[in-house]
Amino acid sequence: ELNAGEIVHDLADAKAIARRLRFQNIGVSIANLGEEWPLLLQQNDFPFVEIKCDRQFVCGCANERLKRYVCRQILELADGFGARAVAQGVETQDDFCAIRDIGFDHVQGALFAKPMTAQKFAREAQRRSRLLPPG
Repeated sequence: ELNAGEIVHDLADAKAIARRLRFQNIGVSIANLGEEWPLLLQQNDFPFVEIKCDRQFVCGCANERLKRYVCRQILELADGFGARAVAQGVETQDDFCAIRDIGFDHVQGALFAKPMTAQKFAREAQRRSRLLPPG
């Protein structure tokens, strides 16, 4: 996962690193995509597999047209590159519904779980798996 601000700051190095990783069958995710998204539109040869839309646009996108517009543009950027689109920072049911309607592939945020240690994640995953029906 590479931070979008760092990619834009040193684009040539970021591309080189991403290409080397790609040859080793490791995909690059662009995280915290915010104001940098127009610059990345111009990069036809950046080998990424996932874009994470920054929470500054996700939080409130249910009620704010500009945020919703930016979320759509970031989703279109991901689609244009054949990459997954992840909405970061989903905290309310309304924003989740808006993000789902826009068409993001994945969501993450406090609505589902707050950041946690690996041990807590393992315990939570085990607890939740017991709630699933067999099969």
